[in-house]
Amino acid sequence: MGYALQQNDLSLVHSSSQVPLQPVSEIEQHIKKHVLNDKFIELELSQELQTKLDIHSIIKHFSGTISRFIKHSGVQISTIDSNMVAIAGSTAVHHEHVDLILDGEKFGVVTLMTRQSLNDWAAIFFRYLARYLVYPIKNALLIQTLKAQTVTDPLTQAFNRTALDHDLQHEISYSSRYQTPLTVAMIDIDHFKRVNDQYGHTTGDRVLVEVADQIRAQIRKTDSLYRYGGEEFTLILRDTPLEDAISKVESILSHCSQHRCPEIDPDLHITLSAGVTTWAGRGDHGKQMIERADEALYCSKEYGRDQATVAAV
Repeated sequence: MGYALQQNDLSLVHSSSQVPLQPVSEIEQHIKKHVLNDKFIELELSQELQTKLDIHSIIKHFSGTISRFIKHSGVQISTIDSNMVAIAGSTAVHHEHVDLILDGEKFGVVTLMTRQSLNDWAAIFFRYLARYLVYPIKNALLIQTLKAQTVTDPLTQAFNRTALDHDLQHEISYSSRYQTPLTVAMIDIDHFKRVNDQYGHTTGDRVLVEVADQIRAQIRKTDSLYRYGGEEFTLILRDTPLEDAISKVESILSHCSQHRCPEIDPDLHITLSAGVTTWAGRGDHGKQMIERADEALYCSKEYGRDQATVAAV
């Protein structure tokens, strides 16, 4: 069952004509009391949710509040512009949905997952409290967007240098702890200056976007792409042995070499050069890995471009 809900919708329960007849259980009586008379729980919920700055914290607190009155197996929030977030999710037979709407615009759905259908009072109670999610979730989405902008290159939508520094340190710590392989590749667009000189910087920007899209299409979700600067990109290949990384990078180079951009110029031929290195173990830092991969990249350019070179460790 689904409902539309707006933050200023105060008419969910305001008269006995809108609610079921007498509840048949003690828990229903308890819920009815809170819906009709006791405003403390909604005041407490509203105040707590306003202090949460991320969706996971919001939904976790909301789930905990609901669980005091309704047995459920999970609360799920699905937003229009971001991935679904779930808390304590498990197999559920029944799903109660409420649309999240602000200023007439739907931006998400909150779902209560239960193993059996809700009674009328429980459904009303869920919808009644769900309205307090509207502003906190909207604010959390805004913060999430702003955070993403600080670590994302606005042109290519690849991560930026700030994100690279943070993520590479994190991946090195992970590899050190779990003894997993880690590979870094530096990738550069060959003769990019010629593209800018011949076609202009607007076309050059389109080529950068196209190359970033082509690289992303060839990597796994666990891999990460960064714009290092200018026409140079960095790849972090998590849990990837050097041999597999070399194969993947060569595949990326081959794919991009064969790819054409007819909307830009059918005769435009873009190739890439790359340098690849692997984490050498304790004492090997991110800066050293980047430097090795960058040196290998320039070897690729010196020896003809459109190829990958492996850095000695």
